[in-house]
Amino acid sequence: MNPDGFEMSNFSPQNASPCTHRSKARKNNNRVDLNRNFPRVKSKNVKNLQLLLRGRQIETQSVMKWIMTNPFVLSANFHGGAVVANYPWDSQIQGQETVNRVAPRPFLTADTKSFKDLALTYSKYNPTMFQQSTSDRCVPGTGAPFKNGIINGAAWYEVRGSMQDFNYGFTNCMEITLEVSCCKHPHPQELPEVSFYIGHYQKCQQKR
Repeated sequence: MNPDGFEMSNFSPQNASPCTHRSKARKNNNRVDLNRNFPRVKSKNVKNLQLLLRGRQIETQSVMKWIMTNPFVLSANFHGGAVVANYPWDSQIQGQETVNRVAPRPFLTADTKSFKDLALTYSKYNPTMFQQSTSDRCVPGTGAPFKNGIINGAAWYEVRGSMQDFNYGFTNCMEITLEVSCCKHPHPQELPEVSFYIGHYQKCQQKR
C-alpha cells in the first residue's frame, strides 16, 4: 500500500534486540500516515464514494475503491512494530478519544466475541505471538507483552482513521490487524520466519 515508505525505510540489523523501531515507511512521500488517512466511522452516513475519497491520499483512495467495490467478508492487514493480533475498534467515538498510549480505553464492537475468536485463532497458530516469546525485542513502550497475543485496538492506543475500522465500519468486513514482527522493517534474513507466520493466516481461514 505504501511503496514510497518502503523505498525510504532501512531494515533493522539482523537479530537486533530491541529492534530499530522508528521507520520512514509509516508515511508516504507526502508525509502522510496512510493508516490514519481513512474516513472515520462517523462519516458512515455519507453514501457517496466520491465524497469519501475527497482529500485522501492517492494510495488510500485506491484501497478504498477496491474495498467498496469488492466487499470482503474476512480480511487481515499486516504490520510490524509489535507481535500481537488486534481487533476493532481502533479508536473511541469521535470527540471522546484519549491521547495515544495515555490511559487508553477499550472500545468494542457488537461483534467483539467473533473478533476475539478470530484474533485468538491466529495467535494460537503463531506460538511466538501467543506466548509473547519475542516481546523483549520490541521497543519499550509498545505495550508488550500482550495476554494471549491479542488486544482491542483502542485498548492499546488510539489510531484514528485506520483501514481496519474503515473496512469493518463501512462494509461490515471482519478485519483484524496482525502485527507480526517487533521490527517495523525486519532484516532480510528474518523475512522467511515473518512470511511463515503470515502464511498461518491462510491456514486459520481454512480451519474455520
